[in-house]
Amino acid sequence: MIDKIDILIINWNAGEMLLSCVNSVLSSNFQNFSIIIMDNGSSDDSCSRLPLNEKIQIHYLDQNFGFGNACNQALKYCTGNYILLLNPDAVINENTLQQAMDFMQNNDIAVYGTAQLGDNGKLMKTCGRYPNFITFCNDVLGLYQLNNKFFKNGFIQYDWSHNESKQVQHVMGSFYLARKNVIQEIGFMDDRYFVYMEDLDLSLRINKAGYKIYYDTTNIIYHKGGGVSQQIKSTRLFYALHAKYCFVQKHFSTLGFMLSAFVLIFLSPLSRLVFSLVIKRSKIELFQTLGGYYKFYQYLLLRKI
Repeated sequence: MIDKIDILIINWNAGEMLLSCVNSVLSSNFQNFSIIIMDNGSSDDSCSRLPLNEKIQIHYLDQNFGFGNACNQALKYCTGNYILLLNPDAVINENTLQQAMDFMQNNDIAVYGTAQLGDNGKLMKTCGRYPNFITFCNDVLGLYQLNNKFFKNGFIQYDWSHNESKQVQHVMGSFYLARKNVIQEIGFMDDRYFVYMEDLDLSLRINKAGYKIYYDTTNIIYHKGGGVSQQIKSTRLFYALHAKYCFVQKHFSTLGFMLSAFVLIFLSPLSRLVFSLVIKRSKIELFQTLGGYYKFYQYLLLRKI
């Protein structure tokens, strides 16, 4: 079978970023791919700006179903033997896909991720780890921001420079190249996560099934980071809290979940409010924090925790 990549791009009001992303893919020297765009009920004209090209499929959803759900819906359109999750705020280089495919073909790994440069030109921290209760607390209480070597983050490896290619527990879903047969074996996204951490959940299941994930610093893409979610910061905070809640509920023991939920629900808002008022001295961030937790508490009360 000739290797083919189905590139899944989940779009929600990405504007010019989506066009830049798609154009960068079309300029690749590896050309055996299809681009499958799932438009999550966008209200802008981002998809209408795209060029007419037989490699591009656009599927319009009538509302925003979230990242994981849209990925699951996209799977039925995939005909290749590789699946690449690519963020609409990412731009790849001409040789990115070829280099990634060469590595996959010559190594026994299930998932491949590239190094990623942010807006400031610096290497982004895009590899993750599976949290335990201590690292979860370091994350949600913001302790890792005080000293990320001592207070290791629960989800992103901020304590590691990311300047070394190696096997890792997780690579960020902004560029996540996976073997389709592995996805078919273990299942794709858990759409209980609306956005955030569904990729970490997927990596955990891939690792538990005995497969390997690799991070390659010799292959570099640009990733704006935050993307369109920067437009809705209080909602973004709610989704982040919701994702952490779902993750520990699913993967921690009963006691671990109860303790983690207590820290997340009752202690983390206090630490965030102190951070906003004392360290950042930002009233805007204070109100965004209050808005995010208000949405989170509404969610918990409606589902009765």
